[in-house]
Amino acid sequence: MLGALALWMALPRPGLADFPQATFPVAAVARNLDRLRPPGAMPRILTSDQWADYLIFHLYPRQRVFFDGRSDFYGPAVGTDYQLLLSVGRGWRQALERYHFEIALLPLDWPLGAVLENDPEWRLVDRDSSSVLLVRRDPALKETRETAECKSVGE
Repeated sequence: MLGALALWMALPRPGLADFPQATFPVAAVARNLDRLRPPGAMPRILTSDQWADYLIFHLYPRQRVFFDGRSDFYGPAVGTDYQLLLSVGRGWRQALERYHFEIALLPLDWPLGAVLENDPEWRLVDRDSSSVLLVRRDPALKETRETAECKSVGE
């Protein structure tokens, strides 16, 4: 009887096709799966710890996340960086650069989403009632802009 119970618990449940749309970015991920799971190298994605669990569910084994629900495994330094990004605290831009994120899939209630929407280094790709998806612009363009700014300042 215990063996049958263990087998029943291990088998996938019919009807559990996905996570609840009210809590997770189900529609945004479905609309942007080609961007989140490209044929080549996987992009570095910044998202909430809870949504990272969802991305693991959909993109495993290729995608590894920055921070997920197992926060005790990441250590205090990564946890501090996560909190800086979550709240746009002092040093948030350095934390963003440190991890070389290429995509940000953020809950609408994260202040960072609004900040990145107005940042010329980021481009809005998708927005719905619960999430915003932003993509970092080509890094070569950033280097070109910085070089031009340095030349104009030095002249």
